[in-house]
Amino acid sequence: MHTQNVYVRPTRPHSEEVIQLSTLDQLMPRQHMSLLLYFRHASSTSQKATIQHLQAGLAAVLTEMPQFAGVLRHKKGPRNELELVLNPECGVLFRICDASDQADYDSLLNGMTQGSLVADEKLAVPAADLQTEDDGTRAFAVQATSVKGGLLLATSTHHSLGDAKATEVLLKSWARHSAERSHGRSTTIEMAHEDATARWRLSYGPKDVPMESFVENCGLKGLYQAPQLAESTLPSTWTISPDAIQELTESVKTSGVQVSKSDLICSLIARHMYRARRQHETSTLWPESILLYVTLDMRSRLEPPLAKNYQGNASVGIAVTVDLATLCDGPNATALSTTAASIKTAIDNFDTTALRSRLGFYKAQPFFGSVMPNFEYYPGPNALITDTSSLGFYSLNWGPTLQTMDYFRVVGQTLAAGECAVYPKKKDGTIDFQMRHDPRVLETMKEDKEFSNFCRLVGYY
Repeated sequence: MHTQNVYVRPTRPHSEEVIQLSTLDQLMPRQHMSLLLYFRHASSTSQKATIQHLQAGLAAVLTEMPQFAGVLRHKKGPRNELELVLNPECGVLFRICDASDQADYDSLLNGMTQGSLVADEKLAVPAADLQTEDDGTRAFAVQATSVKGGLLLATSTHHSLGDAKATEVLLKSWARHSAERSHGRSTTIEMAHEDATARWRLSYGPKDVPMESFVENCGLKGLYQAPQLAESTLPSTWTISPDAIQELTESVKTSGVQVSKSDLICSLIARHMYRARRQHETSTLWPESILLYVTLDMRSRLEPPLAKNYQGNASVGIAVTVDLATLCDGPNATALSTTAASIKTAIDNFDTTALRSRLGFYKAQPFFGSVMPNFEYYPGPNALITDTSSLGFYSLNWGPTLQTMDYFRVVGQTLAAGECAVYPKKKDGTIDFQMRHDPRVLETMKEDKEFSNFCRLVGYY
């Protein structure tokens, strides 16, 4: 496969600047999130021209949102903090790959939906190329892979820079600029308002916040380690059809509890994940309740609200206390409605004060860095479900040659064992989700008739 590395820079050079990341940014996993977008390519236009339009569109985006062109570096001092560095030479690595004589778009797309493995390491910028020669880390990088009849576009965003919503903000602007370029028109640069980059608003909180103030840390000394998950965990991709989502919603109506589809889907996944875990983790020390983590976007919930197009991290993990017997052993409708109601209550109770307390606690620690739940301990949190189904990736129009994407997925080792990511809703209303776990747990979930009534395993990727 022929490859070429080029650098896309803002249309106007940026000045020297060091951007301080927020406390919430510092807590994110220090790794890149690589998203792979599948586009069928119109045969009347060369793929070379399409890639040139993408590069021109990206240059405009980097002028509007220069932080994506920056490099992350460690700050001086003992706290293990990162900062974002910009200068007139900053830009984005854009890797161009030609596999048109090796891969067919329909085969890749059909193979993906049928669960065939694809060599992911060839579809996104390699980890080594995400590092700079002077020990920095690129905030953002792109790979465009041409195949016969299509184009695969991989974006790699460092999680310290922003969350999935921030990536959607970038993609929305990039699609607009690329579409204009493909029509032969120049684009209007729309500089983001300073509120979109106000990271300081997620940087402070009260001092002297006790660890015991967080429900996930209560009784910390009493936590015990469950049997270790298998060392060789597997990623798995599942799908829920619109009919299954409707059936899931109808199944809990008799409970009289008003819950969202998002909370129901999280409850469904949690119920069958824990049922499968109990079969293979035979410890007699299972507690009466566990802590489940779900993510919450604080953009509209913070007082005053953040900008809708805020470009940093604004999603936080919320600990939800769940009764294990109800979750695993109760009737399906009762288990789902009760758990979904618990998720809703936890979300409703997590306000600006709660977020400030968390930020204040971590900012006061002598050593600062990525913080993730330890999924090996009970009562937990020992599972994390992130729902991005409301993001509009599939509605973005990239111009006449690419139009809207056919498929989206995450590539690379982005999930830890026990994590689950619910993907953006597809054009037909279908929702896919990816989960990494012990192979025995995944096989048990696959064979679970109740679970398979709603969810189908697509494949192990």
